[in-house]
Amino acid sequence: MKSLWKTIAFTLALLMLFSCAACGSGAKKAEEEDYEPVEDEYVDEDEYVEEEYQEPEEEEPAPEEKPGGTTVIDNRQPSEAGAPAVQTPVSDKPLSDDDFAVKEYSYESKYGDTTWILAVTNYSDKTVSISANGTALDAGGNAIGSANMSIDVLAPNETSVGTYYFNGVTGVDNVVSQCSYSTSSWYSPILSSLSMQQTLNDKNITVKVTNNSTTCASYTKVYGLFLDANDKLISYDYSYLTDNDGEIKPGATFYAQINCNEPYDHTAVYLVSSSNGKTYSDANAIDMSLFEVREYSYDNSGRYYSVIAVKNNSDKTVEVGGNAGVYDANGNLIGASNLDDISVLAPGEESVGYFYYSNVSGVARQDYSLSVSEETYYRPVIGNLSGNVTLNSKNAVVQVTNNGPYPAKFVEVFIVFLDSNGNTVDVRSGYLTDNDNEIKPNATLSKQLKTDKNFDYIMVYYTGRADPEK
Repeated sequence: MKSLWKTIAFTLALLMLFSCAACGSGAKKAEEEDYEPVEDEYVDEDEYVEEEYQEPEEEEPAPEEKPGGTTVIDNRQPSEAGAPAVQTPVSDKPLSDDDFAVKEYSYESKYGDTTWILAVTNYSDKTVSISANGTALDAGGNAIGSANMSIDVLAPNETSVGTYYFNGVTGVDNVVSQCSYSTSSWYSPILSSLSMQQTLNDKNITVKVTNNSTTCASYTKVYGLFLDANDKLISYDYSYLTDNDGEIKPGATFYAQINCNEPYDHTAVYLVSSSNGKTYSDANAIDMSLFEVREYSYDNSGRYYSVIAVKNNSDKTVEVGGNAGVYDANGNLIGASNLDDISVLAPGEESVGYFYYSNVSGVARQDYSLSVSEETYYRPVIGNLSGNVTLNSKNAVVQVTNNGPYPAKFVEVFIVFLDSNGNTVDVRSGYLTDNDNEIKPNATLSKQLKTDKNFDYIMVYYTGRADPEK
């Protein structure tokens, strides 16, 4: 996916800047933290590892109502959530640390780095952007590290997070922040228009976020923090909730899963998002009815996989992405995944991506959506590949030839093994590449994929791309 990140710092800061002493140490603390990622694994020959959303058909458990459009479902144990204090917006005056409530979390990694997370609530009557410089102090008050953080836009009564990352620094006892607040920002606030459902599972938090605004939410990110009974941060991670354009379109819903492999007592979940004011019309979208989709899902020893085959019947070369959530038999949201996407697919071609769910078992159904966008960078190669498959009792041998005029990069073959009723019993894949990670023109490479499952027939798919023409 193409990424587009913000800029604007110095010029905007000159417009209307209010400096203050220390948003970390001088600001009043929030009384509660109940406001409002895993790189996909690829499939190899020995082990397959890893938008129009449909609402769940089963009735979900009645959620606990939370402020700010947030609901929490504890699928692990009874929730201990409380409501944040409500404060009256301050009068029109220069901004200071007193206009913001800050909740701080510290995490020291096993690699010798420290992340200091600030959850900031805006109790002023102004929409602001925040930038800060933080000095890390040890228990003796000595400066041992420095880092910067920012929050692009924060409307009154909204809460979001910024993070200091102290590279190679441990033993941080406190962080002193020098904060600047600007009432001029290129971004528009949107957090108040995002509704979020959180489900606490034994080894993850799974969230469902819907954009209720009329504008697109850009580069939305969710932070999941896992804490012990003493409110100490024991683990955290984050995940993006975006389509191919880096957005959550108006009315769209996205899922995200944040994993934790340690026992935890309670959680804090925060969203980071902004809007550039862009609206969206279905008239601007590529017609999804022009794409044929097949789903091959199966549970392999408690690990759930879903391979999505897509055939492009449109007249455009596209990239295909996707997002999904899975539910158990009781209608509880128990996991989420992003599609290991199809980087380029020309008209008439068919290829696959897949969803992989870690720390998830007992899946009863999957809700997913696909997003397609026109691809103008990579060149397609699927139509240039021809293959021959020899089936043996416990394996399949695949030979693939590149009939195209340029190298096919990162070619991967997927074989779906099915029983006589069309049920997926296994999926295997492997790369067919030389030392340059490609199949050169007119070259043929082979791959053996094995399975220990009984099967009746197979479906074969290829992935791959070519670099832009030089």
